[in-house]
Amino acid sequence: MASATALLGPSSEVTAPRPAVSPAQQINAELAQLSSEQLEVAQRIIGTPNANLVVPAPPGRGKTFTMTRVVRAMIAAGMCRKSSTVRAIIVAPTNLALQQWDELRGNTSVKLTTAASLIGRGVGNPDIPPSTATFERQRLMLVDFLVGRASDPQLNLVLVIWDEFWNTPAQDIDNGIELISTVTQTVTVTMVLTGDPFQLKPVEGRLSVMAGPFHELSRGDKSMLPRLSRRKLLQNLLTIPGESHRTRNASPDIAELVHAAARIEMLLRVGDLARADKELVELQNTTAGLRLPPGKGAVYLTATRERQLMRQREALSALGPDATTVVTGHDHDDPKSRMCIAVGKEHVMMRFLKDATMPNSTSQALYPLANGTRGVVVELETLKARKRKRGEGAEVPTHVLFRPHGVSKSLRVPIGALTTTDAMTVHRAQGATMPAGHRVVVDLHRCTCVYQTRADLVAALVVALSRAKDAVTVVTNYPPGLLLQIPTAEAEQSDVTALVTSAFLGAVQRLLLGRVTSVVPRKVRLRQPSRKSLQTQLNLAFRDHPAVAIVRWDQATATAFLRNGLEVQAIKALA
Repeated sequence: MASATALLGPSSEVTAPRPAVSPAQQINAELAQLSSEQLEVAQRIIGTPNANLVVPAPPGRGKTFTMTRVVRAMIAAGMCRKSSTVRAIIVAPTNLALQQWDELRGNTSVKLTTAASLIGRGVGNPDIPPSTATFERQRLMLVDFLVGRASDPQLNLVLVIWDEFWNTPAQDIDNGIELISTVTQTVTVTMVLTGDPFQLKPVEGRLSVMAGPFHELSRGDKSMLPRLSRRKLLQNLLTIPGESHRTRNASPDIAELVHAAARIEMLLRVGDLARADKELVELQNTTAGLRLPPGKGAVYLTATRERQLMRQREALSALGPDATTVVTGHDHDDPKSRMCIAVGKEHVMMRFLKDATMPNSTSQALYPLANGTRGVVVELETLKARKRKRGEGAEVPTHVLFRPHGVSKSLRVPIGALTTTDAMTVHRAQGATMPAGHRVVVDLHRCTCVYQTRADLVAALVVALSRAKDAVTVVTNYPPGLLLQIPTAEAEQSDVTALVTSAFLGAVQRLLLGRVTSVVPRKVRLRQPSRKSLQTQLNLAFRDHPAVAIVRWDQATATAFLRNGLEVQAIKALA
């Protein structure tokens, strides 16, 4: 029998309308996209209201993807209950980090903001708290978002996600939490702290582990104590184990080198610096002949700004005589006054700009451009009035026409606000994933001038080795033994900061070594501390996860050695 479409032709009267998706179906659809590990984390967040959950994980494990599904599912759950509503606040340290959440942009139930914008700090010093007037203005804006119209259902739950938490100044975190708490006193709040604690710390402000969620005053001697030593927060420490999606699709001929960089990154995270140093030297020797020129399918990550500019100039010189390029400054100039611009190539904003204008427009409107915005330089300013004289009489444009990605119009911005993406410092590359297939060349020339302690060097290497996607990471200018020779102590770090940092990173390292979603405890209290009873307890806690299988049992000390390499001691419970 012929179909109606075949008989009558395409018609809106014949085509059945698509059934509307119910909130319950949307919840199932969102959570069905997650892996088993991601789903376990999502269920813990959804099922643990009014709590602080800490979700540290290396890049490429799907943190943002998982949290986006959680936000969508929780908002849909609020729609199921017509008398209540759910709001989500996503807070990130920079606009570049916030771009990872573009999937939620435009959702009226979600607020995307930087930490500085949340509290009204702008580009000011994080050590200076917001004034009373600023705090009140930000509070009213937050109330307007959370409560909305009078006809809206009653606010039932607020989900606050601090993305890239460990790159956010502690002052912004504390001020932001205080601001949110003033408008959610009668509402259930779930707060999720996510990111990568092993990456580089904020340039300004105190370390995030000195923020309220991580420390408290002891009632006895009024000293700071790590809050993570408390069992309650350890129970809410989760991660997303598994292979990074940035290395899954590497071609077979380079898979070994791709996974070598990933293995070194993990060794750095778990603190095995001797092996990491040895394998870094091996990777450097193996990839010595694979280094490509900047811009020719390779992105250079450098330790210093001077080295970045040198690599950018190499890329521009390779474009040929017909390319329109601008290279300003000389070797003796301040690095901040030097730049490389090429018409038609991708560039990135190096700072926040609030007064970009539209060329050839009668409107006096000003357009803000966030730090980290990427786009293409369309052309250089050609008006003589907008050129300035330099040393030998050469004229250098002071502005360019810049078209951000996803925007159809070009904006006029100062030439010094942009830089090409052929090379960037490791610090600026943080939070970014390079184009698939592009080799990443890590240039560690004079890296100890920038990273003067072991912790900083380890963090920089972790960032640099995790930027490539399905491509080789080439290491150059790494001195053998550097990881073991560089000083360990940080003069500016107090005993309190070191205590909190050590407690937290130690817990995260055990989490990574365990290769499970939640922390495998060091000791478990049992009525009968036997191998069988301990295995039963581990199976109950970790859902028969193969990584917690006991492979060896020391009867004298009642210590179990697990398949994932961790040790767990069984202690007899007190009667």
